Amino acid sequence: MASETNAEVRCDTCKRPERISMSHCLRSGFPRCCGYTMSLVKIDGQDPLRTVAEATTEAIKQQLAPLKGEG
Repeated sequence: MASETNAEVRCDTCKRPERISMSHCLRSGFPRCCGYTMSLVKIDGQDPLRTVAEATTEAIKQQLAPLKGEG
């Protein structure tokens, strides 16, 4: 089964980039290069910190909606 590549990691030492599948990496671990785990630099073409922040904000909104009478 082929996994869709939807993210990019980069070696902090040699700067080598690699396209990855987030689902595969979450199951099996992130790739290693120069003896270290590679750093996540993009998810679906976006900054990963922004992506995580947006997902967290949406999850909080969903949790608060019943308390505000919106859900």
